[in-house]
Amino acid sequence: MAADFDLRALYAALDGERAARSLSWAELARELGVSASALRGFGVRSSAEGDGVLRAVAWLGRSPESFVPGGAAGEGTPLPAGAPAGLRFDARALYAELDGHGWRRGCRGQRSRRRAAQGAPRP
Repeated sequence: MAADFDLRALYAALDGERAARSLSWAELARELGVSASALRGFGVRSSAEGDGVLRAVAWLGRSPESFVPGGAAGEGTPLPAGAPAGLRFDARALYAELDGHGWRRGCRGQRSRRRAAQGAPRP
């Protein structure tokens, strides 16, 4: 079984780099586009929202793998810096890929999958 992502290690890395750049948590939060409480929560919570974590990892110039226990700081491919203000997914491409692999669970037919791919709410 794979080890979990270590939020506390991410918090420690963020705190160290934040201090080195003489930034407050509020300034760092503005720079990343996430709340300061979300960033500080990395040090005490067991889970966090993905986009905040990814923005923090990218800001540090590291890879997500480098925050998995047993991983090395240089392991994996660093995320590109400067993530857009809102991370978005191409739902159509995701559903097309899932359908290509025979995925059907959670959708009751072509119409439901088409509506989901178009971003329409379920009736």
